Order: sequence, then structure tokens, then C-alpha cells
Amino acid sequence: ALSLLAGLTYEKPLAGVIALSGWAMRRSELPTLLLQRGVPVFLGHGEADPTVPCSLGRAAERALKAAGCTAVELRTFPGLGHSACPPEFRAVHGFLRSCLPERFEADPP
Repeated sequence: ALSLLAGLTYEKPLAGVIALSGWAMRRSELPTLLLQRGVPVFLGHGEADPTVPCSLGRAAERALKAAGCTAVELRTFPGLGHSACPPEFRAVHGFLRSCLPERFEADPP
């Protein structure tokens, strides 16, 4: 929840935002709060999560898209509770590879 709000209201665009088993805080205020609607967002959620129900992950996806976010990806994982699993890690890895450059250049002196 915090990564979504912090990442999409930060004054500078980030390479991407990842939220696992999360939800969208202040959903009704998102259209006026968001500064970075083009930042890619990955939402991963277990379909059997008893702590943060998957319905809140789906609601986050809808709220972000309704607020104008253009690159939101929700991946759900059957049987997964409030945890993570190898398929989710692979999905996060793929998301990171799509958002980050192959190589980082050192900052000039």
C-alpha cells in the first residue's frame, strides 16, 4: 500500500513500483493525488490471502486505472496466501527487467 502511494505521488518519476499483497490507500483521492500516471506498476497477490484479500488487490488495479495510470499489471497466484512463491518472484523479475536498463552507468564525477 505504501509503495503505491509513495511511488506514484513522488515528484520525480520512478522506473517502476511493485506492490505485493497490497492495496491502494486513499482510493477515492487517487485522481487528485497521483503525480506519476505513466510509471509502470506491478501488483502481485495471492488468491488465498487471508490478511489482505485478493479483492483489495483487484480494487487497487481498478482504482489506479480509473485515476489514469497507464501501465498497471495485476498478477494473481492461485492457492497463495499472504506470502510469496517462485512464480511470483519470476513475475517480479520480469517486471524489473522490463523497467530497468540492462546496465547502469556511473554518475559523472
